[in-house]
Amino acid sequence: MVAAGKTVLRTGQKGLYERLFETRIVGRAHVPQHVNFLVAANHASHLDMGLVKHALGGQGDNLVALAARDYFFTNRLRRTYFENFTQLIPMNRHGSLRESLELASRSLRQGRNLLIFPEGTRATDGTLKEFKGSLGYLALTNQVGILPIYLEGTYDVLPKGAVLPKGRDLAAHIGTFISYEEIAEAVKGLPRSEQHRVVAAMAEEAVRKLRARSGKGGEKEQEETSLHDAGHAEGLAERELRRQARKMRAAAAAGDAPQAAAEAATPAASTAKTSKRKPAARSARETDE
Repeated sequence: MVAAGKTVLRTGQKGLYERLFETRIVGRAHVPQHVNFLVAANHASHLDMGLVKHALGGQGDNLVALAARDYFFTNRLRRTYFENFTQLIPMNRHGSLRESLELASRSLRQGRNLLIFPEGTRATDGTLKEFKGSLGYLALTNQVGILPIYLEGTYDVLPKGAVLPKGRDLAAHIGTFISYEEIAEAVKGLPRSEQHRVVAAMAEEAVRKLRARSGKGGEKEQEETSLHDAGHAEGLAERELRRQARKMRAAAAAGDAPQAAAEAATPAASTAKTSKRKPAARSARETDE
């Protein structure tokens, strides 16, 4: 009965996004096929998880997400439905963050793909908020990559508080997969607490890039994205300077301070100059998305 119910649900969900809504999927070729991964997406509507699952194609069948126990599992009927016919994992959003992260990690260890909304909650104005470091924690702890996705139109069609759809146009823009190897290289030498924030910032930047390419938000959105990019580049320069300072202190403790200072000065200065000259610079990987 449960298997039949899930089949009916999948068929109904497919019909919802292919017939009721006018749905575009951009970049499906970026979806990894032979490894499990985290999905990082913006969140503004109850349509978001279904749209992500639809966008992933066959990999969507392996997708799970954490869901608030006090919202989706409030009574016996809702609990029976969500526990047996969906791929939502109940969590206590007012409880321990460590417990929630362990639930998420368990799913990744089981080989599932895990959807994370790193903003933490649904946006009430459709704008993209800062990504939280828990995304970085999950990627680094479980050694998995991140697939960035920008969901377009869900806020306009079914914003928070709405009961009936207000339109039909939806889109999922899938970005280049950020492999675990890329993530590990980006945080090499950084303190653990900072590593989580850096990884979250990488994913946020990728989603913002997808949003800008979608044309969503017009001139104001482009301005906000440029300001964010400038701040991100400055942050990279500051982190590089701190990294070089740690290298110098370590070398000084070993009695090799002059050589360390000579080695550290050039890359640190170069990084600072580059960030000032081109605050919104992009990596080759992002340019080719």
